[in-house]
Amino acid sequence: MSTSNVTFYQSVIESTVSTIRRSLDRALDLGELAGQAGLSPFHFHRMFRGLTGETPLELHRRLRMERAASNLLTSEEPIIQIAF
Repeated sequence: MSTSNVTFYQSVIESTVSTIRRSLDRALDLGELAGQAGLSPFHFHRMFRGLTGETPLELHRRLRMERAASNLLTSEEPIIQIAF
């Protein structure tokens, strides 16, 4: 893979990670993320996993769990509220 391709994919994936971070409260749509990146869902998924080590859904779940864990430690909210 050429350097320009790697740079393009890194840029696309960084942008996607930012999008995922900003939208943790909504369902993840692989087709929408791939469309924003200008790639097919299959190719996008493969590139994302290759560059981040996890799929978009795995990243989304992990970030949501990390946020919940942080809220459990720092928030006065009831556990049930944090869970939802």
